[in-house]
Formats: sequence, structure tokens, C-alpha cells
Amino acid sequence: LTSVATGAEALAFAKSRRGLNLILATPRLADMHAGELARRVHEEGIDAPVVLFGRDLRELADFETRFGMAGIERAFVWQGDARILIAILKSVEDRRNAEHDVGTIGVQVILLVEDGVRQYSSFLPAMYGELLRHSQRVVSEGLNLAQKILRMRARPKILLATSWEEAEALFDRYASEVLGVVSDVEFPKGG
Repeated sequence: LTSVATGAEALAFAKSRRGLNLILATPRLADMHAGELARRVHEEGIDAPVVLFGRDLRELADFETRFGMAGIERAFVWQGDARILIAILKSVEDRRNAEHDVGTIGVQVILLVEDGVRQYSSFLPAMYGELLRHSQRVVSEGLNLAQKILRMRARPKILLATSWEEAEALFDRYASEVLGVVSDVEFPKGG
């Protein structure tokens, strides 16, 4: 985890490092907004998602109204739970690795359908925490390190969808491996 003060510093750092996994940006940077950073990351060919991380819903809503969400992978809101950082990382990781892990290892998928930023920013840390505890219990002491790592990687992937169309596409893609769907059954359909 590395911290920088400006978008320009983030771009320079990202260009100098291979294998950068994620850029976590607040809405207002010293020299540009997060949407501009996301656009420039993509223009530079940097293969790292840009996730927006706001202090509250008002800040995120204001950002979306003023700049839109183009180029932003997902938005999350801080609610005082430090586990959100792990949840953000795992969420991005699961989305990027699901196809490979489902196809080659047979990993199952849990589909979270929720359009409320506050809600999924709360649900994901709890869900990942529970999956991690479960995975650690399943890993027996008699396994070697490689087997333990494989078992930990084989935990179900949690895929977040924020609309009916996104959920339907994910369900159709992974239908035979869907372990379950978690939803409040209130989300956008057709806009």
C-alpha cells in the first residue's frame, strides 16, 4: 500500500511499477479529480482499475453529478470499518479472476445484487470476513503450503452487480457455478 498526494504522482508511480493492482482515489485530488485520473490511467495503458473512495454519500453523489463515473471501476464509501480496504481489493480481484478461477478450478460464485453504495460498502467487508474465516477453518493442518494456498484461492468469488442487466449477465455467464444470490430485490432495471 503506497500513498501519494496528487494524481500526477499516482500516474508516475503507476508507470514505474509493473503489477500495480489497484488505484484507490478520493474524489478530489490536489491537481485533478478522480475521473480525470481514471481517464489518464487508461490513456497511458496502465492496467489497474481506479476505484473511487468517498467520505460520505453526498461527496460521491456530488462527484457523479459533476464529473460522471466514466473510467471508475466502482465507488465505495467509508463507514468507519477498516475492513473496507480488504473488501475493495478482494472485490476487484474477484471480478478480474472469476472467469479463470471458475473455468479452471471450478470455484463457485456468490452474486451480490445491490445498487446502494452504502449497503454494498457495508455488506462486502462482512461477506469477505465470513468467507475468510470459513476458508481458514476448512484448511486442515495436514496439508502442505501449496495445498493450503490452493484451498484459500478456491473460496467462492463474490461478484457485485448494481443493476438487473449486470446481474443477469453475470448469472448467465456463471449459472452452473452460482452458489447463491444475495439481494434486497430493489435495483435498477432498464435504467
